[in-house]
Amino acid sequence: AGPSPRGAAEEEHRPPVTSTRGVVSAMDTLPPEEKDRLLASRRVDPDALMGWDADKVAEWLEGLQLGQYAPKFKDAKVDGALLAALGDEDLASGELQMTNRLHRKKIITRVKQMLGT
Repeated sequence: AGPSPRGAAEEEHRPPVTSTRGVVSAMDTLPPEEKDRLLASRRVDPDALMGWDADKVAEWLEGLQLGQYAPKFKDAKVDGALLAALGDEDLASGELQMTNRLHRKKIITRVKQMLGT
């Protein structure tokens, strides 16, 4: 017996298969880029942010789709505490040289969101 006439349409609209525990997180159904974006923008405990090392900051930048800046942030040893203190002028000048104003604004806005300020 072949597939039913509605087989293909049913496949497209079938809910995700659950894990062995019977639970699928909404995050598990998102494309990787969207998952990274949501993880990058969520609020974090300020103490946790202060504990980030330069690698974690670089990973966070990747999640914001700003990974092109990760090498400069790592070279400048920007950790979570320093990230939280950076302003627009800091991002634009010195070692970081972020010339795109909107990229700087995105970083500053996301840091404020994470800190709840």
